[in-house]
Amino acid sequence: MNPTVRRFFDYELSKRPAVRDNYLALEHVKSKPFSYGALKGRIQFNPARIVSTSAKTDRISLEKRPCFLCGHNRPADQSALQISKDWELLVNPFPILPYHFTIASTSHIPQNPDFLTGIELADKLDGMVVFFNDDGAGASAPDHLHFQAVPEGFLPLMDLIDNKVPLPFKAYTGVYDSSLTPDIPFMSERPLNMYFRKTPKGIRYAVIPRKAHRPAEFFLDPPHRIMVSPGGIDIAGIFIVPVEEDYNRITDKDVENIYNQVTFK
Repeated sequence: MNPTVRRFFDYELSKRPAVRDNYLALEHVKSKPFSYGALKGRIQFNPARIVSTSAKTDRISLEKRPCFLCGHNRPADQSALQISKDWELLVNPFPILPYHFTIASTSHIPQNPDFLTGIELADKLDGMVVFFNDDGAGASAPDHLHFQAVPEGFLPLMDLIDNKVPLPFKAYTGVYDSSLTPDIPFMSERPLNMYFRKTPKGIRYAVIPRKAHRPAEFFLDPPHRIMVSPGGIDIAGIFIVPVEEDYNRITDKDVENIYNQVTFK
């Protein structure tokens, strides 16, 4: 990880005890393995993610709440690391992995999949996987343009891509070169998740079109409901379940069914 980013992370946790406790809690989080085709991932019971998982993302709900990614609405003790003129790095206060960042636009503009910005951010953030949740593909703040970043080595999907293993769902993968233009055909297949990682051969990317944001089980009444809202981390093999009863009963068959509902073959 970039030393500047690591120092920023340590500084944030040193002055924000509640956020530090959320990261320390990951050391004791319950998880169990799952398999979906070649994807060997883990189901994580993470109750702190209930806010994101259950977030209302319709236009009226978004207009009623202050945008938590805008600088003037953030907590007074939250700092940002300026990584370019238009982008700020924030420590995610409700983490899924030991280092979890949000990369927020300095402007309050809607979530829109900017492939070339993903390439540029990955180039700046050595040792990280930069990813994007589209509106309708896991974004809990679709009203404010943002990416996320986690350390490389944590997302099973990236290992499959590096080793050119066929994925169990539709995906466009490759290594970026300048012959690609902003008019890349697959970028029209919204909603989608995007992933970028800097490698010795260039920026490796994956773009995964999404069939749906949430599976049918999300909308059922207990005990049939499974509270899952797959975003980029879930699709990449870290499947987040914030309700313990759901975690205890979810099986590989359930996970496969959810993937089949939200991705294309």
